[in-house]
Amino acid sequence: MGPPDELRWGSRRKTSEAFTVAPDWFTFHSLVAHRPDYAQTMLRNLHVPDESGKSSGQRLSRIIEACEFVVIRSCKEFEGGYINLLQKLYKRPVLPIGLLPPERKTENLVDSNWSNTFKWLDMKAPKSVLFVGFGSEYKMPIEQPKGVDGPGLLPPNFEVSVFGKGVVRLGWAPQMEILAHPSIGGCLFHSGWGSVIESLGMGHPLILMSMVADQGLCVKLMVEKEVGYEVPRNEDGSFTSDMVAESVKLVMESQAIREKASQMSSVFCDQNLQENYLSSFVGYLQRFKRST
Repeated sequence: MGPPDELRWGSRRKTSEAFTVAPDWFTFHSLVAHRPDYAQTMLRNLHVPDESGKSSGQRLSRIIEACEFVVIRSCKEFEGGYINLLQKLYKRPVLPIGLLPPERKTENLVDSNWSNTFKWLDMKAPKSVLFVGFGSEYKMPIEQPKGVDGPGLLPPNFEVSVFGKGVVRLGWAPQMEILAHPSIGGCLFHSGWGSVIESLGMGHPLILMSMVADQGLCVKLMVEKEVGYEVPRNEDGSFTSDMVAESVKLVMESQAIREKASQMSSVFCDQNLQENYLSSFVGYLQRFKRST
């Protein structure tokens, strides 16, 4: 989102169109930018004052300028160029603390309510199943998926029509355990950073459908890294079942994307590498405390 002075005044990005391309303070080629239909929201969120009389950009700018250093959940092995750029923009240390991947459990702790789902997965060939999940934060309005029938998000008798081909489950899912199952071959999801970390930790290719906040930027970064594919959108941000189906087919059959995603597990799943980031951060805090 830029250096503090840009966050405070928005002097270089005054239109929504300016948010649809990589900003001019990037020192290298980048795909990271917002979708055209979401750019107006970002412009408003960053630079239009709310009831406090301040904009989010103004608050962020003040916070950054008051900090001695900035900590981010990332690692240089995945996005070192962006971390180095952020440090130049902020003019203070930017410390990656690693990806903080969830610890893999060796014992089976899956809720008994999910036992039938895992039995279904056990019957499927390796890398043949697509996992679809959109997190707990965003609730997709029925108007967004164009062409859906019925009062709910799923068409009438949908579960019956996909019997044997797929399983629909509502509520909180044991995502890590599902992703670790050998039958999973790809993920279609909202592109939240936590889910990106969990999915690439298992080496799964990504079908990306951002909804809110930073998710759109995560999508562009994954496309840039060639580990996923973004589902196309209409001008208003809506999409059709054909758009989704074609994107799924492309990723599930793309050897290049699958190989790139598989290679990422060596970074995202390297517990020693990620622990080293935490240890380095603790060491930095100790030195910082002594110096102050």
